[in-house]
Amino acid sequence: KESFVIYPAPAVDRITIQTNRKDLMNTTAQLVDVQGKIISSIRLTAQVQQVDVRLLAAGIYFLKTEDGNSYRMVKQ
Repeated sequence: KESFVIYPAPAVDRITIQTNRKDLMNTTAQLVDVQGKIISSIRLTAQVQQVDVRLLAAGIYFLKTEDGNSYRMVKQ
């Protein structure tokens, strides 16, 4: 079964993005805030990868993938 998971929730220092979706490998995901502002672009290059989120303000963010899906992430 295909999956795309972001953990931990809430995140403090870093998030882990885990996916077995081959169609998302070597694509770029956009990290956006609740207003839709792009905070950063993340190149998806591995089935499990970590992203540093220490510089993000506390709040709710979404990771938007190139297939049009959005995944919620909470920064503590």
